[in-house]
Amino acid sequence: MVALCIAGLRHDTGYWRDSGDTEGTGAKLTAEHVKRSMAMTDTYLKGKKFSQDRIDLIKEAIGYTEVFGPKPEITSLGGMLAGGDALGLIADPNYVDTYLPLLWEEFKDFKDGEGKTMNEKLGYETIKDIQGPNSAAFIKQILLPAVELYLPYLDRITGGKKVNLYRLHIQRNLDLLEGNVDLGI
Repeated sequence: MVALCIAGLRHDTGYWRDSGDTEGTGAKLTAEHVKRSMAMTDTYLKGKKFSQDRIDLIKEAIGYTEVFGPKPEITSLGGMLAGGDALGLIADPNYVDTYLPLLWEEFKDFKDGEGKTMNEKLGYETIKDIQGPNSAAFIKQILLPAVELYLPYLDRITGGKKVNLYRLHIQRNLDLLEGNVDLGI
């Protein structure tokens, strides 16, 4: 359990910019942030006298948070971390209104090896492009499979009814992205 907590706390440290780096945001590190997180974690935990086996377990879990990377067994440490990471995004009630506009701005900062921004690579010309069906498809095809196993454990009984606020928020976000609900923009 300690390994999972450490991996959870350290899995996005690769977005931290180096001292003296004042250009743009950490988004420019998107392509390499998981590897950077693993390297930073390795260095940090060695300094804290963790065993190499424990460090490797934590780094392996961090490695599975790479969205397009290898998919872990969903019940493994890496699967739990990747699932939690995805769930924290897609079940956020502010995902469409707050997170996606921030992501749009970050995507302007990220450039691939050819100098294209992430928005250009994805064909996003306006902020409405990221707040639409493309994002809904990404959630359904990539992120939702990582969290499905865990959702039943988040059911709650409220007023005699079984309710899962995570499922409700995910569905609301999908409805917003698919145009089933007016975004008001």
